[in-house]
Amino acid sequence: MELVCTNYKFYAEYIKLLDQDYEFRKEKSLTELEKKLKHTKFRNYYLNEKGFNYESILKIHKIMRSGMLRPQRLIIDSDTFYIACDMLTNTYYICYKEIMMIDIDFYKDSEGKSQEIQLSEAVKLFEQDNLDSGRSWILYRSKGGIHAFLSSECMEYHTKESCDLMIKLKCDFNYIIYSYLRGWCVRLNRKKTETKLEYTLIKEIGVCDKENKKMIDMHIKLVDIFKDEYPSNMYGV
Repeated sequence: MELVCTNYKFYAEYIKLLDQDYEFRKEKSLTELEKKLKHTKFRNYYLNEKGFNYESILKIHKIMRSGMLRPQRLIIDSDTFYIACDMLTNTYYICYKEIMMIDIDFYKDSEGKSQEIQLSEAVKLFEQDNLDSGRSWILYRSKGGIHAFLSSECMEYHTKESCDLMIKLKCDFNYIIYSYLRGWCVRLNRKKTETKLEYTLIKEIGVCDKENKKMIDMHIKLVDIFKDEYPSNMYGV
């Protein structure tokens, strides 16, 4: 089965995932390991044993792809981003093709540290990366942690380079896998547990590329546009 997607731009890559998943499920039976990897607790066990690394991403991503593919309502499509709504969870989001985002959740693996300490440590991590590599970042505070956008250069999402950098900078591992599959997504409407969605600027580290800065600023403007939409049912903080 091949879905026609000639009229789409970047969203065509999401459509291709449907074809890939269909062929994956049609052409092979899952191994016992792959069946177990469908369950979160076993995936966590597997990752603790094998490591949170690129090789684990290659092993797991096809299994997680199936759970990610849900009905979407496409709103805007372009060569470098698209805006859509996940209809199962009513989550409005923007998906970037070349603007990397690092998602750090403070409520996971906090080791008993306060959010203030975790915030300070995260900021220092990106400041050090700027000193070591020259990469520039724009950091926003989310309800659960930090969203850090790479502002000095574009990245390709489906690469070992992008995965290794996200791992180095302590990004949520599930977010790394989903980004490897489809690009970097940012939610635009509040969750049911929130009265308002806010991404508050923490600081800009280094010198931003002007075009990248415009793309990053766009998601803040879109949050205001979608503020009155029915809330997302997405799981998590």
